[in-house]
Formats: sequence, C-alpha cells, structure tokens
Amino acid sequence: MADMHHVVEIKSIGTNNPELFQKPNRAKCKTHISQDYCIFCQTCDELVCPSCLTKSHQKHDLREIVEIFAGDVNSLRRCNTELKSRFLDVYEEQLEKIEKMKVHNMDHLQMVKSKLEKQESKVMSDLKSFKQTILNHLENKSYEKLTVMSTAKTTIQQNIEDITNKFDTNTIVAKTNDIENVHKTAQNAKKWISTAPEPESIDLKLLKNCRTFFQNLSM
Repeated sequence: MADMHHVVEIKSIGTNNPELFQKPNRAKCKTHISQDYCIFCQTCDELVCPSCLTKSHQKHDLREIVEIFAGDVNSLRRCNTELKSRFLDVYEEQLEKIEKMKVHNMDHLQMVKSKLEKQESKVMSDLKSFKQTILNHLENKSYEKLTVMSTAKTTIQQNIEDITNKFDTNTIVAKTNDIENVHKTAQNAKKWISTAPEPESIDLKLLKNCRTFFQNLSM
C-alpha cells in the first residue's frame, strides 16, 4: 500500500522551494534504529521510517518532513510574536506605569511635607500635633501603596522572566534543526498561549483616592 502515497526523499525536499532554507537534521527511527525517518504521518502526528510506513501507516495522511518542520518553526516564531505582543509588551508597560506611580507618590509626599512645614511657624503648637497626625496617615497610606505596587511589580517581573524563558527556549529550539524537539516545543508553545490568561490591568483607584485626600487637605 505504500506505493499509493507520495513519498519524497529528505535530501530532495526543498530544492524547488527557495523559502525553505532551514532543514531538519536526520533522526533515527526509535522503532527501527537502523533507519532514518523519511516522512511525517499527519494522522498519527509522528515521524515514520520506511518500515513504519509499510507496516503501520497505510492510507494515512502523509506530509513531507521539511514541510512539517518549516511549519513548526514558523509556529514557534508566531508564538514568540504573540508572547511579545500579548504579554511581554503589556507587562513592560505595566512596569513603566508602576515606576511613574512611585515617582508621583514620592513627589506628592514631598509636596505635602513642604506645605505643612511652611504653615508650622504660624500655629506652632497646634500645627505640630496636626502635622504629626497627617504625616502618620500619609506615610501609612504611602507604605500601603508601595507594598501593593512592590507586590505587583514582583509578580509582573516573575511573569516576564517566565515568558522570556519560553521566548528564548522557542528561539533556541527553532534553530536546532531537531525535528522532534521543534515539533514538541511548538505544540507546547501553542497550547500554553491558547490557555494563558490575559495580563490584568493596573488598578489606579488607590492612588486617585490618595490624591483627592491631599487636594482637600490643601484647600
């Protein structure tokens, strides 16, 4: 039944397609160790050698190895593009927002301190007590926000590290010419992206409330 399929030798594949520059390395069949894989069975989602082809893959949907390999390499590249646009770029933007929030928070703290210090000479005794009360409240709120932002930053940095590792792995594997590893990594990358949740947005409500508090205070 093998003569019913279109089988092409690995060495001849790609000669008519100038876009296929990267070719997979030859790999030995795990079942028939003396033979190299020669074709990919789409039905079984596995590489097969000539012996496998005649024994177990009759009437299956067969594909050229270089075709599957090129598709998997392209899949890894598309996965990396999606990893960057959906996750890395978003998390980098969120980190930038957090840094701006921290700067704003510290600037606001300094502004309030300055205003309170200027008023201190007018009503020394009452203002000193008032100043301490306000500063305690401000520092507590500032500490709470910094704690939240630091936690968010740590989580985002860990997400970036994990996704960067996936990105780097995909990039490295895509250049190895190892058909089995490339195919497996491509499948894992597509599965991860299809099930990964979207990045959550940064909640600015706490910072806005704190800003309103000090606007009212300075009136």
